[in-house]
Amino acid sequence: MGKTIIIGAGISGLSAAFWIQQQGVDVEVFEKNHRAGGVIETLQEEGFLFEKGPNSFLDNAPDTMALCRDLKLENEVLKQSMRTNARFIYLNGKLQEVPIGPGGLIKTELLSGKAKRGLLKEMFRKANRSKEDESLASFIRRRLGDEILNNMVTPFISGVYAGDPEHLSLRATFPLFYELERNHGSLIRGMLFRGRRKKKEQKESSTEGAARAKNMCSLVDGMEVLTQALARALGDRLHLNSPVAEIRRKPEGGYRVMIDGAQPRPAEADVLVLAVPAYNASALLEPILHQSSGYLHTIPYNALSVVGMGYSRDAVKHECNGFGFLAPRNQGVRILGSIWSSSLFVRRAPGGYKNFTVFIGGGLDPEAFALKDEELLQQIQTDLKITVGAEGKPVVRRIFRWERAIPQYPIGHVEHIEDLQREIASTPGLFCIGNYLDGVAVNDCIRNARRVAREVVNILKAHEPGIPKVAV
Repeated sequence: MGKTIIIGAGISGLSAAFWIQQQGVDVEVFEKNHRAGGVIETLQEEGFLFEKGPNSFLDNAPDTMALCRDLKLENEVLKQSMRTNARFIYLNGKLQEVPIGPGGLIKTELLSGKAKRGLLKEMFRKANRSKEDESLASFIRRRLGDEILNNMVTPFISGVYAGDPEHLSLRATFPLFYELERNHGSLIRGMLFRGRRKKKEQKESSTEGAARAKNMCSLVDGMEVLTQALARALGDRLHLNSPVAEIRRKPEGGYRVMIDGAQPRPAEADVLVLAVPAYNASALLEPILHQSSGYLHTIPYNALSVVGMGYSRDAVKHECNGFGFLAPRNQGVRILGSIWSSSLFVRRAPGGYKNFTVFIGGGLDPEAFALKDEELLQQIQTDLKITVGAEGKPVVRRIFRWERAIPQYPIGHVEHIEDLQREIASTPGLFCIGNYLDGVAVNDCIRNARRVAREVVNILKAHEPGIPKVAV
């Protein structure tokens, strides 16, 4: 059977390689850095556990849960603590809980009476059923108004994408909103329709508990447990400190990969999977994809600082019983928000202490990345004092800087990626995976990695007479 080379050992590349290997296919992974895992990295220090990158995943994703089972990590999966579904927004000098459902929106203090009346009128606003993309901000402003955009949507987008909704594609970031307006003429009408249909499906289902749970999850000793388990499973098929200088298609088919590093060497394979950031993929693909690889170079990545702060429980006035909070830009604080890590999961802080993961910078405040360490820490301490009443200096402070943290999906992103995928599909044995394509979450990366793994295995097995295709 043929061979597969994967470039990049983040969660996408590792997951794809694992599932390909499980099917008996020869696979090698080349990673330029000294460690596998990409942006997933966990630090444990003085009884605190800090995540430098992604901190969790939802358990309603079958591919992620299947990966944990295949790695025999079921007993390591850690579900969120009680009441951590509560999320807050810092507005008008206090933390206010984000409402759930239409009834909560009517009662919340996050919105003025005018904004609430505007929300009720949303069903009667003229729908835009054009296929043209627009910014997320434009859509929310048009359907729901400036106040909902500024007080709720923009903070949320800053928390998920570290981005600015004025520059993000509606179709790429919230495709559901796009479809609801096109199909139902209104967000509210569409959501009501979906709610009724979901209840009907659950009622008609013969399987008890047919609806998937939506619990936030991690691993007992942090997210890096997952990538470390994948790296161990790959064994000597994973090559660290092995940057790829160039890739070429061979005239007879397949690919030739030039490995740089201490011992430069070539490697050859029938199938090539690129699991690297968009800017790296663009450079490597330029000799192969002549039409669409250039777009990858233009995808922006916002800079973000992630800071772990450990405080004595007695030093924090707010109960911090929930997931965390977000802060709109006009509320007198500079941080984007904070995850209350020790409330979300057990074993994130010693007894009697709280663990905060704080985010600052992103597309709305790019200058924050240039702050010196002490300036950054002082700003965060000041903002935590304002928002949660954290007094004095924290007992632990750790800064993690990401110059290129999260890829942004600009207007027209969906169409550009569709063009890219069409060109890739016409190039035998070539695949791309990663968070710049179709979703930035861990679950998105794993889902797409499994899909590509399935396609790779079936391509290679199609050339082996008498061997049936498989579902990875």
